[in-house]
Amino acid sequence: MKKNMFVFVFIILISNSFCITDFAMISSLFNTSANDLAFGLDSGTANIWNTNPFGIWSNPAKFGYHKNFAFAYSNDHFFEEYLSDYVNRSSYITYGWKGIGIMLPAPSKNKRWGTVTSFGEYDLVDPQGNIICSTKPYDSISKFAIGINIIQFISNFSSNNIYNSLNEYVEVSAGYNYDILYSNLGMSYETHEDIEANSHSSGFGLIGRISPFNDYNSKNKFYRLDLVLGIYYLNPEKTKIDYKDIIGKKALPYGTSSAFSGKISVKLDFLPDLYSDFFDSIADNFISFYYSQDNTECGNEENYNSKRWGDGFEITILDFFSYRKGNWGGEIIGETEGFGLNLNYHDILQLQYNQVKYPGVLSSDEKFADYMIRIDFIELYKLWL
Repeated sequence: MKKNMFVFVFIILISNSFCITDFAMISSLFNTSANDLAFGLDSGTANIWNTNPFGIWSNPAKFGYHKNFAFAYSNDHFFEEYLSDYVNRSSYITYGWKGIGIMLPAPSKNKRWGTVTSFGEYDLVDPQGNIICSTKPYDSISKFAIGINIIQFISNFSSNNIYNSLNEYVEVSAGYNYDILYSNLGMSYETHEDIEANSHSSGFGLIGRISPFNDYNSKNKFYRLDLVLGIYYLNPEKTKIDYKDIIGKKALPYGTSSAFSGKISVKLDFLPDLYSDFFDSIADNFISFYYSQDNTECGNEENYNSKRWGDGFEITILDFFSYRKGNWGGEIIGETEGFGLNLNYHDILQLQYNQVKYPGVLSSDEKFADYMIRIDFIELYKLWL
């Protein structure tokens, strides 16, 4: 669908909503997780229970809690009321094993891998207003990441039981991501060539968990309390992207996110009448309550400063249905609401769907959803033997 040059007005409005008009590739700040997005624009820094591959965007240290092979996909139509061809598509795979995990981009669109943000199609005009041709600007982000849960990893390879006991009470995780960035601003009417540039960015995160009530010490092992702190440093190198003579060098987003989260879970065997082989195969908890608060600062006091926060809660029943409610603060203010469906059979096969409604820039609300499948191929093979 062809659009005129006014399509860039929408891009400017998005930039203003993030208060980052001086940054290039603002698409790298879009939260790709419908789960985390329910708790705020930049939320998820300390959400260790979100093991969807998209959760890694907010903090690669969460890899310490991932298991097996997983694939996640999303196709978000921003501003669908105004621009039907403005799309943010993401596709990633992850693999977690004994406290360590990696993420790789999967095929997306425009022959790119990972995340592609398409800004639609518009007509290119010369100074006299004559239409020359049509062009399709887009950004591409291919994210690679690795993370480790240090104490869990050691306990899995140590015969010393002290690490297993310690792992119930405390964990420390670290993660690193490296992003390959590509930006295509469309065709220049002077050269009839695409205005494009390549660059890179990175990030580093830490997570600490303490569980004062756990499977070792809670009364009758009916409940568990986890408290988590997380921090993520986006683009600490403060890299830039160079559009050469057309625009020159532009700063890429950088900043820091910090978060607190807590979760209390009531085990399934709290209600003996409900406990059965069926429920035991798909759930560990009868009900759980989750809360998080995130704070993000992009840039610094001297340049491109933007401060945002988000908080919210989640109620999950039988590890299957989750209801989420949150608030955004900063340049965009409003409430969020979402839900998730999660079917997990003995950690062998897991299917997940998440949806969120959040404050829009041009309309009252936007909707976004993601999908995930996780498979333990070894255990699945054993089922067929």
